[in-house]
Amino acid sequence: MFASFVAVAQEGSISAGTRRQGVTQPAMKRQIQRLEHDLGVRLLARGTGPLRTTPTGARFYDRQSSRQRSAAAARSPAACGTRSATPPMSQTPASWILTTSYPSQRHGTAGASSWSSPP
Repeated sequence: MFASFVAVAQEGSISAGTRRQGVTQPAMKRQIQRLEHDLGVRLLARGTGPLRTTPTGARFYDRQSSRQRSAAAARSPAACGTRSATPPMSQTPASWILTTSYPSQRHGTAGASSWSSPP
């Protein structure tokens, strides 16, 4: 629903937004109407003339666009330097976080207690 609204707001029309999103016009309209209903506000000013966002829709668009850019940047390999964004199978998530956050430190398990059966 958010992506549909952002596409329509960026393209300036529902028909252009549908082409961009690869959905039908009725589906796009339903998604945006459902979003408006769920939020309890009008996001788009409908009527004669070009489609435009309402003042609330413009604020919502700015916020959603910013979130989409942040999410895309977080998924980018460059966001993690040259390191992978997922831990290798040989590392636990905690040790992976330590090694990626503090690469110059050694993070072994030496001295760590291990589980053993009682005698």
